[in-house]
Amino acid sequence: MNRILFTLTLLCFTQLAISQVNFEQGYFINENNIKTECLIQNYDWNIFPSEIEYKLSDSSTINKINTSLLKEIKINNTSHYYKKYYVDIDSRIEQKSLVFEKKNIFLQVLIEGEASLLKYKYENIYFYELGKNINQLVHKEYTENQKIKKDNRYKQELYNNLKCSDLTLENFQKLEYRDNQLVRLFEEYNNCTNSEYKNYISKQTKFDFNLKLFTGLTFYTLNTTLAPDVIGSSIRTETSKNSSTGIIAGIEAELKLPFKHNRWSVFMSSSYNSYKETSKYYDELLGGYKGTIVIDNYSCIEVSLGAKYYFHINENSNINLNLAYGNVLELNSENMISFEGSMNPPQTLKFKSNNRNNSLIRLGLGYTFSDKYSLDLNYYPTKIMSQSDANGSFTITIGYNFL
Repeated sequence: MNRILFTLTLLCFTQLAISQVNFEQGYFINENNIKTECLIQNYDWNIFPSEIEYKLSDSSTINKINTSLLKEIKINNTSHYYKKYYVDIDSRIEQKSLVFEKKNIFLQVLIEGEASLLKYKYENIYFYELGKNINQLVHKEYTENQKIKKDNRYKQELYNNLKCSDLTLENFQKLEYRDNQLVRLFEEYNNCTNSEYKNYISKQTKFDFNLKLFTGLTFYTLNTTLAPDVIGSSIRTETSKNSSTGIIAGIEAELKLPFKHNRWSVFMSSSYNSYKETSKYYDELLGGYKGTIVIDNYSCIEVSLGAKYYFHINENSNINLNLAYGNVLELNSENMISFEGSMNPPQTLKFKSNNRNNSLIRLGLGYTFSDKYSLDLNYYPTKIMSQSDANGSFTITIGYNFL
């Protein structure tokens, strides 16, 4: 039944993900220089798309167009501004020699002004445009004589062409081949020359880090295999099932990834689990034993790694599905279970080790409000400990994100 409920929940949220449409105002220009103002579906691409989906109005049908038929695309108030250029490009960044070839490619506009900075995202190669000339900023890392060498001629290229009293030789010598440093240099140059410019990269989706404390309840059934603690006894074993409720408290560190509107994230969590005392009486156990199995304050620490996918409901509310894999560190497994027998003379039982690694698989459904408060429901299809397992257990937690 638990698996059926989880499958139905997953199907519902998959449908929700498909139905979520995020169309934003923008335009595209085709190869005949015809500009179409429209609403473009913003998938927050990490790599330039082969096609885009658009609508001419909120109520119109969705159309698709191949980006090879276009020369410019822009989604307003975002970092998604692309222009097609016919350029000389050397994409062999791991080879020493320079071999340029002509290509008609889309470049993302990072800075647009008297001096513009552009990026070929597919190869992580930068270009700059000054006047009507556009050139690649060459940066290579290659191996020669078993040593790693660098070709940083982009520094000399920019030093020769971006002349300004506010920029010194040191500015170019320390310049690294990455977004933030190149953007800062082009901003400084345009400011120095009193040139108007626009920074589009500042609107790009960025990494987001969360640190959350949480606590709640866990509902579980411990399945523990027992055997007679008598030398020479039969190997017959029996499984004891004891259901109860415990507490859980922990911390979760989450990193939201810089694409798809931060919908994907990876996380690591660590939690303390304590199971309260529970007992169950057996009329017949192991073909003769009678008595009560007592589970006495079992505790463990769970450490897990996982991934989440968010569904944005509105400005303040998000729902996520998550999957995690981890390990169970038992704190008092040896004294976890005792057997209070009613036979005379008294008999004892012992654990039968399952010889498996302590591990868990966790499926979760979460709700977040205002990026601060959270409510999570987790289901464990697999939760294995050295002497027992808690497969099929649930936890309900509330949390507070303080970062």
